[in-house]
Amino acid sequence: MATSPPLIATPAIAFPTGSEANTGTPKVLTNAEKLKKALKSCKKDKVKKKRESCEKAAQKKYGKKKK
Repeated sequence: MATSPPLIATPAIAFPTGSEANTGTPKVLTNAEKLKKALKSCKKDKVKKKRESCEKAAQKKYGKKKK
């Protein structure tokens, strides 16, 4: 008796390999953008004292924000 092949569906979409999936280059942030992002994350702290020390550390690391 002849057996038929199992019924397994093959995907019609070819999935990208490792080299094809990462073709874009990452965006490099400026110090001003890094400072803005760091200050935004500092505002998530609820305690004022922790928030102030976080903001001070961010300004020291990325430079003072110009007004």
